[in-house]
Amino acid sequence: MTTDIDQFTQHKFIILEGADGTGKTTFCNILMKYINEYYPNTKIMDDNLIRASPLAKWVHDIREAQYSKKNENYITQQALQSLHISIQIDNFYKYLLPAFKRKMVVIFDRSWLSTYVYCIYRGCSEAESKIIVEPIYKLWELYKKYVPTPTVVLFEKTSSFKPDELEHNSFINISNLYRDCITNKFNQKYRFLVHKNDCDLPESWRDFSNLIQIPYVDLNRFLNL
Repeated sequence: MTTDIDQFTQHKFIILEGADGTGKTTFCNILMKYINEYYPNTKIMDDNLIRASPLAKWVHDIREAQYSKKNENYITQQALQSLHISIQIDNFYKYLLPAFKRKMVVIFDRSWLSTYVYCIYRGCSEAESKIIVEPIYKLWELYKKYVPTPTVVLFEKTSSFKPDELEHNSFINISNLYRDCITNKFNQKYRFLVHKNDCDLPESWRDFSNLIQIPYVDLNRFLNL
């Protein structure tokens, strides 16, 4: 298959969201290999490039120091999450907006939606969390003529949750935080899909292919599994 991806999918901006360990990064990498293999005429941009930016590496080092020292006074959670948003603003202008203007397919492993969710999970109030993510959210609104309607795929895998993640304040688990954020907290329009990733990888890939409406191809045909 050497046709353009436009011929078979309506999803030009795909964001994979969900708690740690639910399979987002695995499926982001699989999806990119799939497109590269079967739709080489398609230009795609993923966030592997974004994660390699100098600012992202700097913030990563700060975050690792925060959690390795287990020192709550090292940097406040509000400041740390704001730094994550600064990465997204930097990358919006450097990578995301130019890609949208060139009508490239964009695949993201998480976005500011995760920043909002983990702000709350780490103890920030809803009001604080909204203020923290507002700059990048407003950028999406400002350039809405270029930003396609995002397809947000929420990955859920109940077996991945740790005991202390199964309940936080009034929310049952992190997935409920995501659902509440995506459906209730912002005016942004999404195509919202949920992928249950509790089965083995080949079966889960088949389900995912059907979910985002792309032709199914056996994983063994394009991956070394």
